Amino acid sequence: MNTNDYQDDEIHALPVILLLDTSGSMGATLGSATKIDKLNEAVVLMMKKFDELESLEKFIRVTVIAFDDDERIIGAAHEEPKTFLQHFNPLTRGGMTYLGKALDKAKSILENPNSTPRRWYKPTVILVSDGEPNGSWEEPFRKFIGEGKSARTQRFSMAIGVNQASAKKVLTDFAGTEKNFLTADDAQDIVKNFEFLSRTVTERASQANPDIFAIGDTDVFDNKERPKIFSGTRKTSVKSGRSRSVSNSVPKNDDQDFWDG
Repeated sequence: MNTNDYQDDEIHALPVILLLDTSGSMGATLGSATKIDKLNEAVVLMMKKFDELESLEKFIRVTVIAFDDDERIIGAAHEEPKTFLQHFNPLTRGGMTYLGKALDKAKSILENPNSTPRRWYKPTVILVSDGEPNGSWEEPFRKFIGEGKSARTQRFSMAIGVNQASAKKVLTDFAGTEKNFLTADDAQDIVKNFEFLSRTVTERASQANPDIFAIGDTDVFDNKERPKIFSGTRKTSVKSGRSRSVSNSVPKNDDQDFWDG
């Protein structure tokens, strides 16, 4: 199954943005392996997990932003996981940790309705770093977690071999709570944490309304508030001529915007 089977306005995607530190220190060995090698492994495994949802007509769109001396989108913004995997080359490390540039790039994508359609669900944003940020990062950080659409995202962070209290505070503040703050004391923990994050996102994407999640809690759903599963409606795709269930979720109409409030 491919999303090309559908008209674009039939898709209600859950965006996932990864902000990945690729500074020089990510090349260091942490326990059993180098940090950058395990980060690459973890990203691939996450994308494969997300791609499995496509056959269930649950759509996750991924944006991977690497940052060191500068920021760069790996691939394109809001790609299908399968497309990302087809062109992904392992991340390399070098330079400093200019987090502010990555946050500015991510915010520009989120705030632009032509890039992130208003019909899509509230994104999950995951920040991964192994140290304190460099440069002018404070203002982009404040704006990302406190203003506009980016402030209403579900956020997680991961500290890789971080010992400084100040660096941990940056990552905890980004997540909004210690419960959404993960640590990796061995490089292998990066993969384990990504497995947890993959399960968390896929569970959310599979709910009747993915916009319902408990901010500040790794248990993203409150069972008491979990809506009943909507059975979906059968529609015939104009492009494929095949009858499919467009979504097994609470439907949005053109006037709804779950980004508000």
